[in-house]
Amino acid sequence: MRFETVTYSPGESLDEIKRQLPDWVNEQLMDYPRCIYVTVETHKKDVIEYLDKFFKIGKSYDCVKRYFLEIDKSEIPNFEYFHIIPDVLILGKHIFGNIIRPTCSQEACSFGSKLLSPLRITSKKAKRVGIAQLHRPWGQTYEFIISSQLKNIFDSEGITGLEYEQCVIDDGPLREELEVPPPYLARISHKISRHAEHIIPGNYICKKHSVMSSFSLINSWLSREEMNEDDFQAIDKMIVKGKVYNLHGEQFRTSRKALELLLKHKIRGLVPIGFFLGHKFLPETTISDKVACIPKVEPVGTPTKGRVLNS
Repeated sequence: MRFETVTYSPGESLDEIKRQLPDWVNEQLMDYPRCIYVTVETHKKDVIEYLDKFFKIGKSYDCVKRYFLEIDKSEIPNFEYFHIIPDVLILGKHIFGNIIRPTCSQEACSFGSKLLSPLRITSKKAKRVGIAQLHRPWGQTYEFIISSQLKNIFDSEGITGLEYEQCVIDDGPLREELEVPPPYLARISHKISRHAEHIIPGNYICKKHSVMSSFSLINSWLSREEMNEDDFQAIDKMIVKGKVYNLHGEQFRTSRKALELLLKHKIRGLVPIGFFLGHKFLPETTISDKVACIPKVEPVGTPTKGRVLNS
């Protein structure tokens, strides 16, 4: 099963927009809890055609049009890579270690920061770890904490793209009587870039290192030329017309093989994602050889305000 929708997110509220739309369009829009965007299923071509003209898609930067795809397990064989969201372990609260402060003078910029090994974790917390993402100050590199069991599974199945460092079980003076093998810190080794035809920058965290807290992309894609066969790959920057922008927080992609192992062994720590089906994965749909995965849109005027068409 797959569920495909298109959303339009203009600057006005959803109620204000609906008052401007004809009844036959409103009757075919999605209505779900916490809905804040104009949302329509992709098979309703006449509605999408009307909304494209209404919001001036391709002629204005005042509205974002996005395509969303959710699937169930039966559709997994039809995709190469997926997005997952692991639980979070916070450095200094759930897991402990030292970190070198950034060398940049901008407080929120992560440039120059480095996590020092080994990391320490209590046996009680380690017992509950399957896979989790590490949240740390000035974190730019995507890092996971994974159980010894999961590392053994990944090693035996030949999962690639991760570099491991063993954590240390440290219960302090109140030692637990739990025999738990230490988990591992896992870092993604291969980095790729997200490309786009145009960008509307939001607020900069650091202009010197081109790190932005918000932005909008026009016709973004991932290039196969940068990818390898690794099961885990991180996206750490954007490239638009030759200019490099660094992401404040990395994104990552997971192969079908790795996802199937996580699901097969019921690894703890995957968060349900998606608005409608609520499974623990979303397929990746923005890969292209050299061009954007959606029809090219010729921008009109200078993109200096509002929102943009994005994949």
